[in-house]
Amino acid sequence: MKFSEKLKQIRKELHLSQEQFAEKIGVSRQAITKWETEGGIADIDNIIKISKEFDISIDELLKEEKDINNKKDFLYVSETKYDIENIIDYDININEVSEVILKGVSGEKIIVKLASNKVKDLEKHFKVKIDENKRSIDVDIKKIGEITKSETKDELSVLIYIPYELCNKIELYTICDILKIQNMENKGIEADGKFYDIFVYDYCGHLELNCSNDMNITYNEFKGRIDVNQIKATSKLNIPVNSTFSINKKVKSNNIFFNIDNKPTEDIEISEQSENLIELSGIGSELVINKYNK
Repeated sequence: MKFSEKLKQIRKELHLSQEQFAEKIGVSRQAITKWETEGGIADIDNIIKISKEFDISIDELLKEEKDINNKKDFLYVSETKYDIENIIDYDININEVSEVILKGVSGEKIIVKLASNKVKDLEKHFKVKIDENKRSIDVDIKKIGEITKSETKDELSVLIYIPYELCNKIELYTICDILKIQNMENKGIEADGKFYDIFVYDYCGHLELNCSNDMNITYNEFKGRIDVNQIKATSKLNIPVNSTFSINKKVKSNNIFFNIDNKPTEDIEISEQSENLIELSGIGSELVINKYNK
């Protein structure tokens, strides 16, 4: 069951209208409609509110969102496969889509799925090009049909399954609303472009986000390192309350603040000996590190 379906089920079991449900967590009825119709997923602030108000864990709310959507979740799917023989880098270029999902899987194939509930004949509208050279596998997804940029940005999800045993590191360029990363342990990932909601599940490694718009980044478990590189932006990093980490602020004009369950606090323990590192780079930026209770 996806987040949208789960939210609707909770509301109906409580015999609440969308308006009544919205009042309990302090959002508009339109927001509930959007979440229930897969127009978007609630941000971590509202997920925490739902969790507390209705006594359901965040993991339970999101657990189906952790998995890559499969064919039956979409009306229209196009799939491209390519055999991988050696450990190699991946260079991925995806421009202006709704959602990008990277998932590490076993096997020896990279699989690229284009998926939508509204755009038919995906092969006529988009071209998936996979090239191999000595250093990397290049994945390029381009719009070739008459479909508008607006339709692509609002209606297309790109799902990429990468054989983690044959992966050294990943460089990704994308413009999307939602970026999800799952099961890529000990793989370096550098993401450039524009992305707003980033969900990181079961990942231990170095994640570098180069993006100059505000971001909302959520880990289900924080292990490894994250670099947030931005210019004049304010982002939030949501990590479980039991996370340990050290911090590095590279430029004086940048600032780091701390919350617990979205409430400002100075009672945050910074461990200089921790193997986990949070680094903020760029100019004139802010990062709010929010520790949340699951």
